[in-house]
Amino acid sequence: MNYYLGIDGGGTKTAICLINERKEIIDVKIGKASSIDTVSFKETIGNIEEIIKELKYDGKIVSCFAGLGGIASSSDIEMVINGLKTIKELEDSAINADNDIISALISGEGKEIGMAGIIGTGSVVYGDNGKIHHRCGGVSYQEGDPGSSFDLGIKALRYLARVMDERLPKSEFSDKLKEELNCYDIFSLIKWTQKSRTEIARIAKIITKYSYFEESKKIIESSVEEIIIMAKTVYHKLGFNEVTLSITGSLGNAETYYKNYLMKRMKEELPKVTVQKAKYEAYYGAALKALFLAEK
Repeated sequence: MNYYLGIDGGGTKTAICLINERKEIIDVKIGKASSIDTVSFKETIGNIEEIIKELKYDGKIVSCFAGLGGIASSSDIEMVINGLKTIKELEDSAINADNDIISALISGEGKEIGMAGIIGTGSVVYGDNGKIHHRCGGVSYQEGDPGSSFDLGIKALRYLARVMDERLPKSEFSDKLKEELNCYDIFSLIKWTQKSRTEIARIAKIITKYSYFEESKKIIESSVEEIIIMAKTVYHKLGFNEVTLSITGSLGNAETYYKNYLMKRMKEELPKVTVQKAKYEAYYGAALKALFLAEK
C-alpha cells in the first residue's frame, strides 16, 4: 500500500498525518513543536522523527509534505527538505516543504485555490487564484507576527511596562495582568519578556478572558486590524471577487471577543469574502498536499 505523509508543524505542537490513495486517514500522531523560528533546527527534525516513529502502517511512504511555521525563504525550504531526508522512514520518499499556510489553505476545502489565514501562536494570510499566489505575514515572530497570540502577549507586556513606570495610569486590567502573570515589578517583567515565543503567546488567553476591560479591547482590536490589512492585501493582489477565507488556529476560532470583532471587521471591509473555520485539520491538508505532489 502507498501512503502520503503530511506534517503540520507549529510553535506549540506538531501533528503528523498518514493517508492512503483514497485520501483516507490511516494514522495521526501529535508531538512537540517544529516551527523553525520557535525551536532549533535540530529540535525540529528530532521532534518530527520522534512522531513519525510512532505511526502505524504497513507499506511505503511515497511522498511527504512538511508545512512548518517559520519557513520564509527558498533556503529554509531546502534546509527542511535536507533535514527530513535524514529520517530513515523517509529515505525513499519524495519530500517537499513550505510554510504551514500551504497546509492551511488546502485544509479549508480540500483544494489549492482560495484564501487561508493562520491565527494562532503566529499569523499569516495566504491566497492562490490558480495562476499566482501571495502571502502576507508569517515572516517570523521577531517581526511581530501581527494579529497572533504572540502579538497579543507582547502588547500586554508593553502595556504593563507603561503602567509600571507610570507612563500610563494603573487600571483594573493592569491589576488582573499582574495577578495572572505573577508580575509585580520591572524585574519580573523583564524576565517575562525573555520567555519563549510559546510562553508569551499563552498570555493571549488572559487578554481574551478580560476582554470586557477597555484596555484589553484596544489590544485585541489593534491586533485584529493587522489581520484585516493582510486579508485585504491578499484579496486585492489576487483579484478575487467572491472567495472563502478559511481560518485555522486557536485564536482565530475560539469563541471570544477576538473572533467576534474579526468577523465584524471582515464583513465591513471585505463583504464578498466568506470567513469560515477550515473544514479539515491542517495536518490533513498537509497530507493532501503530499498526495497532490505525487500525482503531478
